[in-house]
Amino acid sequence: MTDNRRFVGSVYLLMFVYGTQVTVIGIALPGMIKEFSITNGAGGFLVTLQSMGGIGALAATLAVADLLPRVGVTFGAFAFLALCNLAVWFSPSYLAVASMFVLFGGGMRAFDAMANTSVGEFGGALRNRSMNLLHAFFAAGALSGPLIAQAVENVFDTWRAIFLVNGLVAASVIAPVLVVGRNGAGRSFAPPAPARPKDRREHGVLRRSGFAYLLFTGLALAFYAAHQTTMTAWLPLLIETTGALPGSASGVVLSAYWVGIITGRLVASRIPDRVDRLVLIGSGAVVAAVATSIGIAVATRSAPAAFFFFLAGATSGALIPLAMTEGQSALPGRTGMVTAAFSLFLLAGGIAGPWTVGGLADTFGIRAALFAAAAILVPCLPAVLAAGVSRQRFAERPDRTPR
Repeated sequence: MTDNRRFVGSVYLLMFVYGTQVTVIGIALPGMIKEFSITNGAGGFLVTLQSMGGIGALAATLAVADLLPRVGVTFGAFAFLALCNLAVWFSPSYLAVASMFVLFGGGMRAFDAMANTSVGEFGGALRNRSMNLLHAFFAAGALSGPLIAQAVENVFDTWRAIFLVNGLVAASVIAPVLVVGRNGAGRSFAPPAPARPKDRREHGVLRRSGFAYLLFTGLALAFYAAHQTTMTAWLPLLIETTGALPGSASGVVLSAYWVGIITGRLVASRIPDRVDRLVLIGSGAVVAAVATSIGIAVATRSAPAAFFFFLAGATSGALIPLAMTEGQSALPGRTGMVTAAFSLFLLAGGIAGPWTVGGLADTFGIRAALFAAAAILVPCLPAVLAAGVSRQRFAERPDRTPR
């Protein structure tokens, strides 16, 4: 195994563990609400605080992302997550937990962004494959996280055990991975500095086209994040409120959606680089919108619903790693900035989606509201078409990178 593959493999393992920790809040919240005697709104505000911490971390690193040491920040942010888990377990009050969730969110986004940057750079010619596998490991962790958390809470009869176990697992993983991964990196990795256009007018054209490219691709990511987080949050309620299926069916259908995401990312990891990734993103989003709509329409029948939500996950699940690969490939001298910017778009969409659909559900019902989660995928197509036009502006000058 080459040095770079050893490092990338280490990050895959960390990303799986990270995925198991991202999705446990839904299991822990009922116990938190009961212990601290808080309202449901106060419990949900913890998720908002976590997101705010993530936005703060990404915004703070946006300008300096390409100056940060890849290996050190990746492993350091993961070690910080282990400490945050243990701190939440030990926190004696709601205020203490809320404070830790701000830090928790910052550490999560710092690790996520730097892991994507590192794997993209160390993946070299296999960037697309490495990025899709990275996100497949995350999706596998996200799928298994709630199941593990529920089992831990059942055994120890307290929500605190979830964070204790998460912290201990993260701490036990980081030490050996740090040794293998850091040695695997082999050297201090710095991306090549982009060449500056000699002509000031041409520099301005490239800069504007690069900004437009990031904006349109980022919008596609925001639309997808709104879809994915909304489906994860509200799909179980749709299945449960139909009245035609047992409560256990909601877990089966949601699992089918996430298995579809994993499948899509594994398949995308084998797609050759000559295939235009923006075309895959746009077409996959439209197919997923149709599949989601059909799944919602047949939600009273578990097998067809599971199939169509699986199809929705499979056709759209690779959107994030494909976009990350696309952005890092188009702007190779700004991989850290690209990843941080795209992560901000993802976080913004993830915050807005579930909240908006929840409000629509109060007025129109959950089934009608979830059609909005399907429709939000459609604008991905014009967004990536516009990104392709902007990309063409600087793709004709392969020796130059927009600044």
